[in-house]
Amino acid sequence: MFRVTTPEITIALKNIDIDLDAAQQIEVTIKQRNLTITKTKTDLSVNSDLRTVSFTLTQEETQKLSVGTASIQMRVKTEGGQVLTHMPIPCEVNQSLSEAIL
Repeated sequence: MFRVTTPEITIALKNIDIDLDAAQQIEVTIKQRNLTITKTKTDLSVNSDLRTVSFTLTQEETQKLSVGTASIQMRVKTEGGQVLTHMPIPCEVNQSLSEAIL
């Protein structure tokens, strides 16, 4: 992703059977050094047929990220109360030539 842009990030679930529509809670966290950005179920677009969770970051959010690697991780609390997660996904943050908010 590039700083000071509005990227749409999509996480696809593979090899796990979770009913995303019935999940009590879904949370996606982006972490880089001391910065944490968290999106909850109300911020996310869930497609149960494609088994994906998508969200868009704001320019202000991506401006806070530094050039380098950030980590993305999703956690799901199932209808039965079980909390599941996956290994953090590395994501490269690249510099934009302009840092102005449009």
